Amino acid sequence: MSAVTLDEFARLASVCRLDSATAQHVFRALMESSARPGTCARLELLPGVPPVVLPLLAMCDLETSIALCGDPDACAPWESLVTAVTGARRDGPSTAGWIAVLDSAGLAPSLTARRGTPEAPESAARLVIGVERLRSTNGQHPAERATVVGVSGPGVVGTKVFSVEGVEPEFFESLSSGNVFPCGLDVWLVDRDGRLVGLPRSSRLVASHEGTN
Repeated sequence: MSAVTLDEFARLASVCRLDSATAQHVFRALMESSARPGTCARLELLPGVPPVVLPLLAMCDLETSIALCGDPDACAPWESLVTAVTGARRDGPSTAGWIAVLDSAGLAPSLTARRGTPEAPESAARLVIGVERLRSTNGQHPAERATVVGVSGPGVVGTKVFSVEGVEPEFFESLSSGNVFPCGLDVWLVDRDGRLVGLPRSSRLVASHEGTN
């Protein structure tokens, strides 16, 4: 979203003030997807609002710090909207409690997010990443150049496999190698259609491009 007029900002702010039913739906989707890592859930879309922003609108408040990562021109208006609607304060990706990655330019900065300590694992950040497309493989052939991710660990029987477009395998390798339970990042991937995949810090991830895994 580029620079907006005051009227447009006010309209979007009104849309972004989630009612209790919508906020509860987002919360349940986040929790259920974390309980079933690698399984696609879905968020209900709001007109004009990127799905990746919805978890911040539902979960953040006056006691929360946020960071939006990606193209600065795209992030600035949404960061202003989220802070205006929720009361959350702006912070950097290395110290914020909730981080939303709007595009691929924000992936590397998001890996600097705090991962908690053995004494206070709950202090780790929550990371929401906007991607182009998510799909459960279910034996189907992933799109060309899609990243295929195998998920194992608590909540998964065997290995759950899904494909994601817009994130390279190296990101998942860095994410997984930096998570040493109980420390680590709880991550949700959200695509443009509202599909949602949870990857809690306890998950083990193996990622590759189709044809190389």
